[in-house]
Amino acid sequence: EHVLGTTAPLYAMLLALGIKAGLPGLAFGKGLTILADASLCVAVYTWLRTLGQERAGRLAALLVALSPRLVHWSVSGMGMSLVTLGAICTWIAFARGRYRTAYAILALLFIARWDSLVLTLAFTLAVTFRQRRLPLGGLAVFALVVAPWVAFATWYFGSPIPVTWAAKAAVQSRVLGPAIAPYWRELVHLFVASAWDALLSLAAFAGLLRVLARRRTAFFPALVWYGVFWGVFLLSRAAPSDRYALSSYPVYLGLAAIAVVALADRLSALAPRAERWALPALAGAAALLAFTALLPEQRRLASNQAYEQRVRAPVGRWLSEHGAPHDRVLVTSQSSIGYFGYYSGLAMIDPKGLVTPTALPFWQKSYAYPDL
Repeated sequence: EHVLGTTAPLYAMLLALGIKAGLPGLAFGKGLTILADASLCVAVYTWLRTLGQERAGRLAALLVALSPRLVHWSVSGMGMSLVTLGAICTWIAFARGRYRTAYAILALLFIARWDSLVLTLAFTLAVTFRQRRLPLGGLAVFALVVAPWVAFATWYFGSPIPVTWAAKAAVQSRVLGPAIAPYWRELVHLFVASAWDALLSLAAFAGLLRVLARRRTAFFPALVWYGVFWGVFLLSRAAPSDRYALSSYPVYLGLAAIAVVALADRLSALAPRAERWALPALAGAAALLAFTALLPEQRRLASNQAYEQRVRAPVGRWLSEHGAPHDRVLVTSQSSIGYFGYYSGLAMIDPKGLVTPTALPFWQKSYAYPDL
């Protein structure tokens, strides 16, 4: 059916290309995102070094490597790691004044996730403020790169915006009603979900205060984007998830690293003998805490993988063996269309409307329950 049912079209096209080349889709997808997450360590270091924060860049790269949140999504088979890498590469290009390169990356990010338009807007405002004029050349590059996709998606699907946005809005409208900032508690919880998250949040806030106090204006565009990004989520009707936090997460880790380096400098000033060991000791402690937080994540991933291998994949294979080629499979709104569709090769009818928009009217409150 002509439905744009993925929030990440570019990632879906990359997976399709790999499958066409004879590669296993699941392993190929995870390989891409793991490689992107590894590259993110280098990208975050490069970004902070370009801004004159080389020591903080080293620590931030270490935090990226050991972050439970980033590791979780890098092996999930979803494309968020690619988007996160692209976002940081955009700010590297901004720091180096390579605006057209940045707009080419932003165009790919739009195809990867259309909500990256928030990043494009923040970037354009930053360049306009720096140059005192609109970056028409960069915007032209952006338009040229996205034009083929926009034209194709409009012709084939009716819109370049995935139906997932309308689906989530329909589902949440039934659940929430006319609330303002309905998920503010869940959003706050993302920053204090564990003792490690709370400690990181404290360090990031201290880093933010230091950047503002020292008037490190080179950081301001990324900080504005970070604020707008979370402001949109605060007011939206989409439940916040740590996967949505991913694209802005390296900025958060960078601020935390800046705070740790500042603390090491303060200790060195108070005790000159501490100059050599203060930063390595603090970095080692941070790495140890991060690794400790990573161990439960490994257990959760192993449990999820066992469930997928024991339940979801066998169900998909059973459907493949017992279904006719043109059968369509209706799943409940609490179930997963991904594994069933992937392993069965059959068309899925999705009550949440992600790939079946005709299901969306049934989320209106006039219906007793969408599945029925």
